Amino acid sequence: MRTTTTFRAVFASIILVSSALLVASAVPTAAENTDAQAQSDWNLTVAEGYNTSNPGERTTVVTAHVTGGDIWQYSLNGTLLYHDDTHDAYWDVDPVPNETNSVVYVATDEVRNESLCNPVSDDEYCIRQIIERANLTTGETEVLYSRVDATDYRQWHDADRVGDSQYIVADMFSDEVFVVNTTTGIVTWEWNMQNSFSLESGWDYPDDWAHINDVEKLEDGRVILSPRNHDQVLFVDPETGLQENWTIGADDRFSVLNGQHNPDYFNESAGGPAVLIADSNNNRTIEYARTEDGGWEQSWVWQDEQLMWPRDADRLPNGHTLITDTKGGRVVEIDEQGEVVWNLAREGHSRGEFAAYEAERLNTGDESAGGESAASLGLPSRTAPDDQASAARDESASDAGLVPASVANTASDTVQALLGIPAWILLVTIACTALAWFGVELWHDDGAIQVATGR
Repeated sequence: MRTTTTFRAVFASIILVSSALLVASAVPTAAENTDAQAQSDWNLTVAEGYNTSNPGERTTVVTAHVTGGDIWQYSLNGTLLYHDDTHDAYWDVDPVPNETNSVVYVATDEVRNESLCNPVSDDEYCIRQIIERANLTTGETEVLYSRVDATDYRQWHDADRVGDSQYIVADMFSDEVFVVNTTTGIVTWEWNMQNSFSLESGWDYPDDWAHINDVEKLEDGRVILSPRNHDQVLFVDPETGLQENWTIGADDRFSVLNGQHNPDYFNESAGGPAVLIADSNNNRTIEYARTEDGGWEQSWVWQDEQLMWPRDADRLPNGHTLITDTKGGRVVEIDEQGEVVWNLAREGHSRGEFAAYEAERLNTGDESAGGESAASLGLPSRTAPDDQASAARDESASDAGLVPASVANTASDTVQALLGIPAWILLVTIACTALAWFGVELWHDDGAIQVATGR
């Protein structure tokens, strides 16, 4: 009797959870609504005295990837100028040199055509990795380079122009960075992390081992990259390889970096060497300056009570910093004193959900190219009080303030992944569970009858 009761509880739980996920996945999110609704997803608030007259066409381009891919362009006064949701996901976006309103971005699409790819299993799909150029005035787009990989999650996040038809790519699928001629398709240089790091480091190999989410070629010819799952920023000389004495952070040294994104390098002329980083799992934006003895020390940090899993921070020419607060649901510009003066917030956003991947302020330089280091500008650091920050970030948890940021972020990712399960899988799960339950009940009833007859 006790065994039957246990089976009933298990079957009922599976059906209830699957049904709840099915209902939740059927509710349209903001990104799944009509195009007109999607275009009005963001609301702007500005501080008193902030100039929104849009001098110099300083527009802001924002990309997103979860619950539908989107790319938006907003003026400084919050007017929507451009929107596209053609691709399943949009990642890094950069301005096109010598043009005021064109960008190049990395996008990804699911591919299920068997002639184009060979998924690793029947229930998975392939990914088309895309480098695309868009004229935000005319709406014209041009695919510069693409590749199909047999994976459903290791999407490219970044590709930077390094010359005419030359792009350096953060290849998350192969754990490497490479330079490709987008006209000929020829790879002219590559560097693979597996040659310099143990496969026991990072996350599980070969699934999502390094997660290289950002790459940039510096003016001195070196390459800076961000393997998120190794919690460090690396510098690579194209001729000699990894410069270990330049590395910021270390595997699992979470107090320095924890699942970081989008490091921006400042050279000596901009007050460096220094690196501005979105320290995602630590819920902060942080800057490290190179010391005279060849090490790194924290030179600036910023967070407030709302900041949750930031994935981009750009230093602007006016000394302000543009921050993409992914799970806080906003893109903010903070001034030299650390005050939020421009706040583009996603309407209807629930704390802990993905809102945006990256934001770029056009005509201010690529990433932080037009800005200076925090030390050069004398920027004061700002951190949220621990109790307020913990309560704000974990307000939906029953034990608010006790859940580490990395755990809370991972839990949020898991919930969203579950909501992304196709409806047919949930329906099959419910049907199979119901049949199994019915079979157990028949077996139990038949056994009970036999026992009764024997008596």
